[in-house]
Amino acid sequence: MVDVGELARLTAQGIVAGLLYGSTLGVVAVGLTLIWGVMKVVNLAHGHLVILGAMLAAYLFVESGVNPFAIFIIFLFLGGAIGVILYYTSIHKIIGNVDTITLKEEMATLMTTFGFGITVFGLHYVVNHFYPSYSTEPSLSWRISIGGSGVINIYSLSIGASPFTVSITQIVVAVVALLLALGTHAIINRTSLGLTIRAVAQDSRALALAGINPVMVKLATTVISTSIAVASGVLYLIYAGSVTPTTEAIIAPLSFVIVVLGGLGSIMGTYIGGVILGLIYQIIVYASQAFFGQPQQALALATAFAILLIMLLVKPQGLFGKG
Repeated sequence: MVDVGELARLTAQGIVAGLLYGSTLGVVAVGLTLIWGVMKVVNLAHGHLVILGAMLAAYLFVESGVNPFAIFIIFLFLGGAIGVILYYTSIHKIIGNVDTITLKEEMATLMTTFGFGITVFGLHYVVNHFYPSYSTEPSLSWRISIGGSGVINIYSLSIGASPFTVSITQIVVAVVALLLALGTHAIINRTSLGLTIRAVAQDSRALALAGINPVMVKLATTVISTSIAVASGVLYLIYAGSVTPTTEAIIAPLSFVIVVLGGLGSIMGTYIGGVILGLIYQIIVYASQAFFGQPQQALALATAFAILLIMLLVKPQGLFGKG
């Protein structure tokens, strides 16, 4: 028999946790929707780039005690440098001088970015002292504790129930994630750079006739996308407190679901899609304890993919996409 009071308490926890987790997931997916929506590059390296940022930040924190929030600012620039490498090794030769990107180019970039991602994944196992395990399936995580023991007590809907706590650090991460999403939205929709980025997706040849180099615009798009991906990895690390290379197996699929849910190419639509998915995901994780006695993350992940299938059937352009 399910305890209704306990179910209400766990659901309340799931809602709070979902809002915070969803904000983090939303900004993680923003970088993907930008490069996918503008250049039609299905960047399969996205999840690996996010985890690369998280792993590097964890390494710097553990080895040198560098504040991860300071690392976040630095990694906005580091991610840009990685974006240049990604563009010229995996994207430029395929779409750099192409006016109209067809399915052929999309599939080609899909495979090249997949190869780039696998290369990044392999770095975690071959760089000496970077990852504290060299076995095929490492289980040890970089674990961090940021912001001391500062928590906020929140009382559930169940009368007389003990309060649950929310980390102040996680609240800060959610706010920073929102600000990063808003900043990206402003760049794409309120600046001349954003205008040219949106224009290159519509008519690359007309852009060239106007005296703007489409190659540089595509490079800029990749740089911004990768910068957000790497920096959002730092935010994910701060939120979760631990990371391993295999965390990508969760981050990447959820990012693609969020982009489809929010709307391909819509920055704030993607962010809101992340919040919605985070809510659904965490409510299921928490509420499932009332039914099964323990969190059911596999059920939450399966639900996320069910949402993807439904969205593709009912509204393939996403909640906030055009079409």
